[in-house]
Amino acid sequence: MRPFSLIASLLAASAPLLAQSSSALATIDATDVGCQSSNGLITGGVAVGATFDVTYDQGTGVLNVTVDNTTPVVAGESTAVITDVMFNLPPGAITSATLLSQAGSGGASPGYSLSFDADTSASPNANSLSCVGDFNVFLDNGSGNAGGIANAAATNLSTSNPVTGPVTFSIQLAGPGAGGITAEAVLASFSTNANVQTNVGMKFQGGGVGGAESGVVGSREECRTAVYATGNTAPGGQFDLCVTGGTGCHACLWLSLVAGPTIVGPYTIPVGLPLAAAFSLGNLGLGGTGNATCVSFVLPNNPALSGLTIYATNLTYYAPNPTGIDFSPAFELVVN
Repeated sequence: MRPFSLIASLLAASAPLLAQSSSALATIDATDVGCQSSNGLITGGVAVGATFDVTYDQGTGVLNVTVDNTTPVVAGESTAVITDVMFNLPPGAITSATLLSQAGSGGASPGYSLSFDADTSASPNANSLSCVGDFNVFLDNGSGNAGGIANAAATNLSTSNPVTGPVTFSIQLAGPGAGGITAEAVLASFSTNANVQTNVGMKFQGGGVGGAESGVVGSREECRTAVYATGNTAPGGQFDLCVTGGTGCHACLWLSLVAGPTIVGPYTIPVGLPLAAAFSLGNLGLGGTGNATCVSFVLPNNPALSGLTIYATNLTYYAPNPTGIDFSPAFELVVN
């Protein structure tokens, strides 16, 4: 199906937009997924925490990731530092990721290295982090507790040369979707080959009494989904609109020519009505090659389409227990 024949017939071309910058946030705390127990604690029942703040510039392809250690400071205990950070990128969108720079807020200079794997569907995978599975991007300090990211408020640490958080990593992305992903799509992309899927995983070390406790904790938000694009979005071009999210979440792609949001009863729909097209794409993660599903489009080779803005969102519910529905943030695609 090619709904853009319908879009072309409805064309009232909007003004061209510049490439967008976007931001999104994930958190890790005791309510999340831990590989040591059924909750987000490390060994010894020690609580840890972190925030993972992402900004992305579609024009430059630069992803900025800011990691802040929010582990509770407990009297008489060492506060764990973050030694490994893993996260995912939207499936099929990125073919390379290069660490440009890293900067802490004090203490030692961070010395993390970046390992990238574009395809996490195969197992075993070098970018694997215990029970939370395989990831595209692995940031590793390479030396245990030494040089780990510390909570700026911590006074008792098991390493003498911590990096005071927050720490910001600037990463250059490239690939067929570098101009069509968003920060929200990064954080809606989940690990593969996992006991429990997460969108961000971290290893904490040197916590608890005597700094003896460690473990892996991941952030999981059931049915956090996002829309992104890969390919050529110029008139006459072919591109994919994709939905990424956790396994079992339903993908129902809605397209509109009208900006939102639209409030209908208890629901806030991120795009305007009426819809130009809708695609029910089943449940995510069933194909075994990553948690994304896509629809391909061919744009008419009509210069009048240049500047048209298409608004998209995903309507989702958790398929095993569909007690409610939710929408992904609005995604804007500009025909260029």
